[in-house]
Amino acid sequence: MKKADFIIILIALVIMLGVMAGYKVVEHLAGDERVVEIRYAKNVIYEVELTNETNLEILVVDGQIVEVIDRHVNPETPFTIPKEGKYNIVKIYNNGIQVIEANCEEQIDVHQGFVNQLNRSIICAPHHLE
Repeated sequence: MKKADFIIILIALVIMLGVMAGYKVVEHLAGDERVVEIRYAKNVIYEVELTNETNLEILVVDGQIVEVIDRHVNPETPFTIPKEGKYNIVKIYNNGIQVIEANCEEQIDVHQGFVNQLNRSIICAPHHLE
C-alpha cells in the first residue's frame, strides 16, 4: 500500500466520522418527540404526539374529524359512519399510524398497512387525505 492510499483511506474515515457525529447532533437536537399529523388538502386537521400509550381511532368524513375514540378508555365503541361522504378510519397506536377502513375504490391507503417510520405518509388520493 502506498502512502497516497493510506491518506485517502484516512480522509474517508474522517469524513464518515464527521457525518455520523453530525447526524447524532441533529438527532439529539430534534429530541425524541414523534408526532402524527392527519392532513386534508394539505391542511393539518388533527395532530397528536406519539407515545407507547397512544391508542386512538379517528373517523374522518369529507375532511372533517367527526369522532376520536381513545381505545384505552372505550375499547368497544363503534363508529357511526354517515351513508354519504368520503370517510377514512385512522388508527394511531404503537408509535405509528394505519388506515383501517375507507370507502375509496382502490383501498391503497388501507393496503399500505402500519407506518412507523419518520417522514413517511399514508395517502388516500380520492379523499385528499394524507
